[in-house]
Amino acid sequence: AQVCNKQRLLELIHDFIVFDAGVKKTCRHNQYFGVAATKPFIQRNEGGIIWHTQGSGKTALAYYSVRSLTDFYAAKNTAVKFYFIVDRLDLMEQAKDEFVARGLSVRTANSRDELMSDIRSTNLTENAEGKAEIMVVNIQKFKQDSAKIQIDSNYSIQLQRIFFIDEAHRGYNPHGSFLANLLAADKDAIKIALTGTPLLKEERESWRVFGDYIDTYYYDKSIADGYTL
Repeated sequence: AQVCNKQRLLELIHDFIVFDAGVKKTCRHNQYFGVAATKPFIQRNEGGIIWHTQGSGKTALAYYSVRSLTDFYAAKNTAVKFYFIVDRLDLMEQAKDEFVARGLSVRTANSRDELMSDIRSTNLTENAEGKAEIMVVNIQKFKQDSAKIQIDSNYSIQLQRIFFIDEAHRGYNPHGSFLANLLAADKDAIKIALTGTPLLKEERESWRVFGDYIDTYYYDKSIADGYTL
């Protein structure tokens, strides 16, 4: 009943129904509320951490975010580009397959130059069908590249970049790595960290790197909902 009040029902119909490999699906409730919780942060031009348990569908959550946030920025006459950062080849392929199955056009970067060229570009789509796009990046390829990064922000259009950092707890170095330099160079980018197990030790707490918790969905709730055994 809470999910399907009038406003939420309209949002579900508009942004949260998808044909996944030919099967009509909608989101899990934690995915809907995760996307909804992002909006106040986005309005303040802030990112943060979505702490959802393993197996809760964080890649799907990122997909629904792309649909919802594209409309949000369109209402502000602002162009938006999305990036999904992983740290392993198998995760890149998995994310790519999931996004494509749901109808997104996916680009990948095989080198630093290719990634930086895409980031600097103001072209929002490269596919001929005009589908919404996301770039999936395996940061493991060049995460040790510590060279300084310069991004020209003097564009003739308003452009917002949004980075989803998958498995944000794992091996992320907040100083000196390529990803750290990239996120630091793009001061106006919004970073949304996705993790099922954030770092909690005081010296490396995830929130110190990525900001406050946007939404939480713990494994005990997933067990109660029947998603986790």
